[in-house]
Amino acid sequence: MKTSRFFRPLATALIAMNVLASCNNDGSSPDLYAEAIQELYETEYYYSEDVLWNNEEKIESSFRFIQPEEETGTAVIMQLTNPVPCESGYLDIPLDMVYDETTLEMDFSGEIKGENYELAVDGTFYRPKPHMDLQPASLVYTYRATDDIPKETPYTFNIDDGLLQLQGGLLLGQEDLFNRITAELRRKVTAMRWTFHEDGTLEVWHRPAGETNFTPWSTYRYWVKGNDELYLSFSYRQYEDHLDCWYGKRPNGYSPPFIVMFENWDYLLAMHYRVGEQFSWSIMPPYDGSAMSLYISCKEEEGFSREYIDELLDWKILTDRLDVHTWIVSE
Repeated sequence: MKTSRFFRPLATALIAMNVLASCNNDGSSPDLYAEAIQELYETEYYYSEDVLWNNEEKIESSFRFIQPEEETGTAVIMQLTNPVPCESGYLDIPLDMVYDETTLEMDFSGEIKGENYELAVDGTFYRPKPHMDLQPASLVYTYRATDDIPKETPYTFNIDDGLLQLQGGLLLGQEDLFNRITAELRRKVTAMRWTFHEDGTLEVWHRPAGETNFTPWSTYRYWVKGNDELYLSFSYRQYEDHLDCWYGKRPNGYSPPFIVMFENWDYLLAMHYRVGEQFSWSIMPPYDGSAMSLYISCKEEEGFSREYIDELLDWKILTDRLDVHTWIVSE
């Protein structure tokens, strides 16, 4: 089977169509369309680094075209590697295809509904001008989040004595320690504001210490799996900024509380969430333990007192043993 890094197998198909078109000047031969479709089927996969996501950022994507197993009225199915990082496998998207024998352009479009999202694809294979090299297809993925998190609703997390809560209302005698942690965090940031958008992004603003207004911090792509799993996607720069802000000086060889996506070196922060009068989230096991271990290591690196470090260690041991988790709760 053939493979292509940048849609190059389509060159063969389009050249073949051009030759056939020159033999049939009435421009109506159905063989040209069939020839192009067959070429799509015969290529093992295509790969592009220039897929537009929601007409904004470029992402990488690999995909192939397959023939439907049954007569469904669909000529081609686009099978692409799932772009939702918290899911695996492939997505099968039925395509509508329109072929222009005059311009040798093949336009296609299709959409699929996932558990918590809708994904549409639109693309074109084209040959620009005579005597010019064939150009790759344009390809756009349009993503819309359909999960249960309210959109365009700002959630404010004040970094004060009520920020950290244990599940089920448990306290375990940790009130003073929680207050000390939030006091430490407030040295840099006194509040966060989260707003989820329908395009699958989470906009985060911070209120820096000593200021009264919120300022933009970062925008992350987010994904929901099931009805309580939330994943934030960080670029490497966002990942470094996050650790600098919330953890501090890091020791060598630390274990990050993230899922590392080796395909593109993005980082996923895996969480559970709850929606009600307040929005609450908690880092998902086992990454919550990694987060606490990293925080303790950073405080040791920064020279905090042995008494404080021991309190943190005792808290981690206790919550690990009881399998309870710390939640971050909005106002």
